[in-house]
Amino acid sequence: MLNEPLERLCARIDGAMLAAVFRADGEVLGLARANAASHHAEDEEALWADYGRVLDQARESAQMLAAGDLEELTLSSERGVTVIRPLGRDVYLSFVVRPDAIGGKARYLCRVTAPRLTEALTQAP
Repeated sequence: MLNEPLERLCARIDGAMLAAVFRADGEVLGLARANAASHHAEDEEALWADYGRVLDQARESAQMLAAGDLEELTLSSERGVTVIRPLGRDVYLSFVVRPDAIGGKARYLCRVTAPRLTEALTQAP
């Protein structure tokens, strides 16, 4: 149910590597990979769980500082840029693009795709 909109997200930007919807505990609810993306399944669940913990801490920090709700977290490394947006209390969208991709477009696409994914999550059985 979530894989199709995630595949469309990956298709909308050159340099997309993968898009996923995951829970803070590491459970992946939907995943799409761009053609050239590498795959390391044994590490992915731990990665999503680590991201979930980081996001929980960022949310708590934002609340302590009265900064408002967490809207987005962007992580940049030499191998890629990861944009993460909350879809609910413990559910997140993660979009990974190559470092040479247009980061602003990746952020924009996450922002406009998030409401559709949130709606799909509420309709899931």
